[in-house]
Amino acid sequence: MANKEKQRLLEIAGVAKPKLNEGAGINPKYTHFAVLKNTGKIINGWEYEGYDPQELKMEKDWYFLNDIRDMDISPKVVSILTKNYLVKNGIDPFDVNNWHQGQHDDSSFMSDKENKKHLGY
Repeated sequence: MANKEKQRLLEIAGVAKPKLNEGAGINPKYTHFAVLKNTGKIINGWEYEGYDPQELKMEKDWYFLNDIRDMDISPKVVSILTKNYLVKNGIDPFDVNNWHQGQHDDSSFMSDKENKKHLGY
């Protein structure tokens, strides 16, 4: 059995937490990134070249935060930053070393209240 299959079985059984970024390649076309505030590590990226920046800001739930919630991460612990912002601040978003590796930190999980709201309860 492959390691990914073992990890998934452990996740289903509730023994292991899902790993962030597992098996994901870094798309060189990404223009926006989700960065954990407490570590500065990237957890997700999106390709929104040519989109109106004002629309992205006004509809950030639709464009960004719902994906973060789907990862069971609280949007409160994440900043959405552009590729240009990261590069200007000396962070190469396409360097795998700048991406979060491994499992969720317990402090990043959504609260029950956030989860229920996201799920529509």
